[in-house]
Amino acid sequence: MQNYSNVGVVLDNLGPNQLAYFVIKNANQNSQNVPITLFYQNLALPCLDTNVPVMCVNEICPFKGKLIATSIETAIAVNNVVSEVERYFYVNDLEWIRGKSDFIHNMQAFHSNIRIFARSKEHAKIIENYSNRKVLKVLPYFDVKEITND
Repeated sequence: MQNYSNVGVVLDNLGPNQLAYFVIKNANQNSQNVPITLFYQNLALPCLDTNVPVMCVNEICPFKGKLIATSIETAIAVNNVVSEVERYFYVNDLEWIRGKSDFIHNMQAFHSNIRIFARSKEHAKIIENYSNRKVLKVLPYFDVKEITND
């Protein structure tokens, strides 16, 4: 696979929530060094001004580079991308504990071609037990450089 420097981050939405805040803040800080694009699944007014392109997830097909998912649904979307991408999953929330309990559906997010990162050591243990996949690194806050550093 070619080494693309483009990074795409796929979020459920950019509205007022902790994950969107840290992703936008980190993207703005790193936008001078790395071309970053934010993709959203549900339209919402961003919680911060963005210095990077923002696109609907429907526009992800021609994207080439590194794609970072941030939820089960975005990880499934990233796994379904057919273009040449490297796939990452930053598990910020253990959402399957609170109602999204369709195990077969959820396991599509933990496909073997996606690299997994957790928010805490406790989350990492739960993720590894649930998915039978190894968490590569624990990152308390979203950091595009730490996630995509090969």
